[in-house]
Amino acid sequence: APSLAMAAELWCMPQTICRADGSCHATTDEESSLRLADMDAEATTMRAHAETVAMARSMAEGSVTWTGTNASGDAEAVIWTKADRAFTYTKTQKSGDVWKSVGTCEVQ
Repeated sequence: APSLAMAAELWCMPQTICRADGSCHATTDEESSLRLADMDAEATTMRAHAETVAMARSMAEGSVTWTGTNASGDAEAVIWTKADRAFTYTKTQKSGDVWKSVGTCEVQ
């Protein structure tokens, strides 16, 4: 796999999606996937749910976090653990409802 330093995009495919009511289900639907362009940059974009969201990157030992706000004002975040390529995505709606998905990412 390409190294993080050479990567332009991170493609994340959820394996489980949890709705705001707490119900979760497995998925293989690529329409649920997330794409982070220019993932090495401090400011990048995430393509998810037919929307492009500006994201800011922060790094901690062993993981990278991207955060942003979509056009509806909902907070979106992706946390990616480099060692196992696992990710957690959350969308916190203005109402307080939280949607979550977990899965793995590929560096492309």
